Amino acid sequence: MKVLFFSPHSAFWVHAFPEALVADALSHAGHEIIYASCGRLLDQFCVPMSANGIKPGDSKDKRDAVCRQCERNDHLLRQEFGFNGPTLHSLLTSEDFEEAEKIISTVSPDTLYSLERDGVPLGRLPLYQLIIRKKRITLDLNSDDWRDYLIELRSTIYAWLAARKLLDIHKPDRVIFYNGLYSVNRAVCLLAESRKIPAMFLHAGANLSNRLQTLMLGRDNTFSYYPKLVAQWPRFADTPCTPGLLSKVTDHYLQLIEGRSVFVYSKGKSSQTFDLRRHFGISLRQKVMVATLSSYDEEIAAEVAGARTYERPPLFKTQVEWISALMEFLKNRPDVFLIVRVHPREFPNRRDGRKSEHAKLLEEVLLQLPRNAAVNWPADQI
Repeated sequence: MKVLFFSPHSAFWVHAFPEALVADALSHAGHEIIYASCGRLLDQFCVPMSANGIKPGDSKDKRDAVCRQCERNDHLLRQEFGFNGPTLHSLLTSEDFEEAEKIISTVSPDTLYSLERDGVPLGRLPLYQLIIRKKRITLDLNSDDWRDYLIELRSTIYAWLAARKLLDIHKPDRVIFYNGLYSVNRAVCLLAESRKIPAMFLHAGANLSNRLQTLMLGRDNTFSYYPKLVAQWPRFADTPCTPGLLSKVTDHYLQLIEGRSVFVYSKGKSSQTFDLRRHFGISLRQKVMVATLSSYDEEIAAEVAGARTYERPPLFKTQVEWISALMEFLKNRPDVFLIVRVHPREFPNRRDGRKSEHAKLLEEVLLQLPRNAAVNWPADQI
């Protein structure tokens, strides 16, 4: 088969190198590899820039530093693995850049949701990064938000334009990219799928003890991938785990419990005993119920980008509605004590210093609680 690797984020070595290993393995298996890297097409702003703490609108010098790293990594991978393929920038003409600016000039906060080309919702896709970076749950974009959005939109449109040419010229049988949720990758994914070309994502493994030593390979993105995995459970439910697999599961849970990974937001397990009932003032006659909240902006971002869909509508539209309903339930259940555990990522943490929009709303909603309820805030360090 002919496999197109859409690889605009070479600055992420921990992503780019494993991706290159997969491409190399496929090449050695006899498949033709088309390797398409950035070539500074996304030099206004990209995901690696964000990961390096650079914001949209930051100085060109800061952005150039990431671009140079991206080019060095790209050159090294192409040289050592012998990859062939164009840069995305080399594919676009002056007419393409003019088309991009024409599209951008027609977009407003009221029309971005309807911006679509080739079946790709170009207007919605950039909101994925914007929502997560700013930890938003509402989409009332202020002037700064709108400036950042247009920068993200421009990159997404560039990726879509380049992908059209890649698919037209090379006619691949498969398209592969690292992380199917980044807007530029998702634009390519949806364009390929609209042409009946299976689009596959790569991602570091889910086991926190060895996540960078393993890879997931699946269709579309992680939000669509996990439900398909769960659906396969009946095939394997009666197959015993080997000792080696059980050991890996244990290693993953030790990482969760110890709280050392940057992907574990909770505090690690204390070596001291902790009396839950004494701490929260729960009587021995009461059952303890815990409502664990999610990192809500990540959920909203996936829904807006069309990556998160539901087979049936959720029982409550928002987490706040759910918590409010639980508080009503508690009024007639003095035998139950509710602890609302707020997700630690809602507040500044070791990965980012931003407080989420949802956290501010929760602080207002959870101000007045019934006697048989309490909140476990991240600052409690439990």
